[in-house]
Amino acid sequence: MANRAAGISLGALAAALVLAGSPAQAMCSIGSPPIVADFQRQVNADPARALAAITAQLARKDLGRIDRAWLYAAQALAYSTLERSEDEVVAANAGLALAPSPRDAPHMELLAQLAFGQSDPAALKPIADRIKAARRFVTPNSIEDICSRAVIGSLSREPVAEIRELGAAYRLAIQQGMAEQRALLAIDVAGVLMKAGDSAEALALIDEGERWARANNLTFLTASTAFRRAMTHTGMKDFVSSIGGFDTAYRLSLSLGNRNFAAFAVMSKCQSLLSLKRFGEAEGACNEAERLFGDDQMARPRLMAYRSRIAYGLKRYPEAVALTTAILEAPASRSAIKFPLYQTRGMAQAGLGNFREAYADMKRYADMYRDDIEAKKSREAATLASQVEIERQVDRNKALEREVVFEQERARYERQRLILLGGVAGALALALALFLWMGRRHRRALEALASSDGLTGLPNRRHATEQGSVALARAADARSPLSLGLIDIDYFKRINDAEGHAAGDAALRDLSAILKSAVRRSDVIGRWGGEEFLLMLPGLSAAETAEVLGRIRAEALRLERPLRFSAGIAAAAAGERDLEAVVARADAALYEAKRSGRSRTVIAADASPSPDRRGEPEGAPQEAGAPA
Repeated sequence: MANRAAGISLGALAAALVLAGSPAQAMCSIGSPPIVADFQRQVNADPARALAAITAQLARKDLGRIDRAWLYAAQALAYSTLERSEDEVVAANAGLALAPSPRDAPHMELLAQLAFGQSDPAALKPIADRIKAARRFVTPNSIEDICSRAVIGSLSREPVAEIRELGAAYRLAIQQGMAEQRALLAIDVAGVLMKAGDSAEALALIDEGERWARANNLTFLTASTAFRRAMTHTGMKDFVSSIGGFDTAYRLSLSLGNRNFAAFAVMSKCQSLLSLKRFGEAEGACNEAERLFGDDQMARPRLMAYRSRIAYGLKRYPEAVALTTAILEAPASRSAIKFPLYQTRGMAQAGLGNFREAYADMKRYADMYRDDIEAKKSREAATLASQVEIERQVDRNKALEREVVFEQERARYERQRLILLGGVAGALALALALFLWMGRRHRRALEALASSDGLTGLPNRRHATEQGSVALARAADARSPLSLGLIDIDYFKRINDAEGHAAGDAALRDLSAILKSAVRRSDVIGRWGGEEFLLMLPGLSAAETAEVLGRIRAEALRLERPLRFSAGIAAAAAGERDLEAVVARADAALYEAKRSGRSRTVIAADASPSPDRRGEPEGAPQEAGAPA
């Protein structure tokens, strides 16, 4: 559900938005009978239209108790997506009245929606306890197991428990081949990683969710992933990139009639524009957000805070003072957002020449900022203990540096006698540092030469083998799929003979560039030798790898000098760790692709997962692609 926290001042804006959360994200669907089989996906495509269809179904008189309870669960999900929390709770309770037992199929989903609709944090613990109790009746590794884990993780107040449960649910979804749940959970895990500061991995997971949303024409989920990507860019202080994401979320949500989501998106755009000091554009964005929120008072303090910053930036100092004072004196004003307001008001008071008031506000800001930093460190300690310790050490170092400055001021006359000696020592230290830096640079250059192919820049065979062995071991430990492909350019000798070796080298570089652009961070690619390349795709089956190779083949055929290639694919057996065996199966499949006409992909027969059967002959390869 949307986290209602907000930050105001320019110094706190980026971090506050990351922690502020997005509009409601539908959780991983637990499953349902045919009567509501498509409603969860419809909600992610067009929640308003889905809600109308669900409500029409509930008006039927011929529904059984459990079918009606499932419809209430779908209705609650639609309300959640539309940010109508009170209606969500009503729908969830209506469904639970029809399915009160943990053995009732929709019971778990209804509990999840009841939890996500709560505005009172104190109400979450008893609901979480009911969900944990209901898990006793869940089949291990089932969709109910996966999604109830995700719900418990999302409701957890402990960062460690949150990432543990969500991560376990995500891995189970991968292992069980549940594409929809995997995509939705990737988005939720990205939110946790974003708060933890791992922006790069968060963006990769958001991309995974967005690809699935676009492939299934889920407009609302596409808008939600655009919003989350923009939030991640904001946390990285890449405000220019974030504006485009917020615009996409705003446009898509308006096309669905979801004004509340659009309001969140344009309000967040206002915040990014503020960070770039584009105050006029920020004012327009905040005006649009206020129009879309209408009578909803939830975001008013945050909008007022942004307006106060805009007023200060446009030198409308009396307005900035009035707005910040109104928020600070409001009974519901929370200490979590007060200290940036004191900063804004202090600067505005200074602009008016009221320096006594400005000093008082800036002192309050400094004191509260220090307290907030200490509180934030305590909150982060559970999951980021080492990083927090580093941050604490940085703070200690800064305090020590301040003490040293004072000592230096008092002892500056004594230190003057040591200037010459200090200069000599500094020069020696600089020379030593330069020597060490040159040594490290030389060593890195040698390592790069030893591990990279000089022509294509790809890992060479030795380095690709090392990376591939690690990837295969990880897949075996996680019991997750992994497929390996070998690619061989067709008639490569003809290119060298007809056009020269420079043309052959250009062809190798062109295919290498396509491979680099087609892979993820977790994939392994390398030049295997001559015109042959290796590609390892953790998490993908052989059929999915064939689809990837199909896209690579299409790109290769669009080159100025079109390239055709043959490919062989082998999937690692569950728990398999012998890279040479997997490569051998892929090589046999590649040979079959060459033998049967080239310009095609062949999938090797699956290997036996039993170590006692490694000596048995493998089945014939299976063709996975027609000639291009």
